[in-house]
Amino acid sequence: MDRFWSIIITSIKFRMRKIIVELLFNIIFTILMWLGIFLSLDKIFPNTNFIQARNFLFPGIIAFYSIMISFALTSVHIRKITQLTGLMDQCRSTGFALWQIYLAKSTSMIIRIMIHIIISSIVLLILVGGGFSILYILLFWIYLGFGIFFLIQIGFVAGIYIADQEICLLLILSLILPLTIVSGSFFSIDFFHPVITKILYYFPTTVIISGARNLLVNHSFDLFHSLYILGLDITCYFLCYWVVKRKLLQ
Repeated sequence: MDRFWSIIITSIKFRMRKIIVELLFNIIFTILMWLGIFLSLDKIFPNTNFIQARNFLFPGIIAFYSIMISFALTSVHIRKITQLTGLMDQCRSTGFALWQIYLAKSTSMIIRIMIHIIISSIVLLILVGGGFSILYILLFWIYLGFGIFFLIQIGFVAGIYIADQEICLLLILSLILPLTIVSGSFFSIDFFHPVITKILYYFPTTVIISGARNLLVNHSFDLFHSLYILGLDITCYFLCYWVVKRKLLQ
């Protein structure tokens, strides 16, 4: 177990400079989103209540950012260690089985992204003047952590199968980005046609955003959302591990 955690700690320490740069971009993104949305909201919608807007947009912005970086960072990270250093070589050199290395990589990535979620939340809380319970902020972070875990697994698969970084970036911009936006990050999915709304309601990204929002703002724990995310995490973890294992053993 000590060796297992040593891999995680080493992985995080090795990328500490990159993580610091990522956090700087995180802070810049959060401030720009606050300037672009909150400060201009009264001009776009003059009758908008600031408290209602804050309660809706705060979890949306954090969830949007966490979903995007979960897929992006994981796909880039796994592509580098499989194509440049060799994940199988790392298994042989450390004496760990592939599933142990895979679990360690998943754990290190979730820790790395949770740091982003916490920093972004703190910055945005300062900008909007607080207004949320500390207990539900903590529960909000935990829910998002479970919510993005399956995206990390999908990012692993994408990173292994998509050799070209430009194609991976195109996938993020053309699919993940718009899907996250229409899932309720910045506006309600109820604005769409009822048929589209029902379809979007069951999208994983919608479940992450709406579940996190209900927990933070309404203090409402949705059992369906939680079981849905947990089942998705478990299924994606084992399925994606199997896909990664087959790819690496070819």
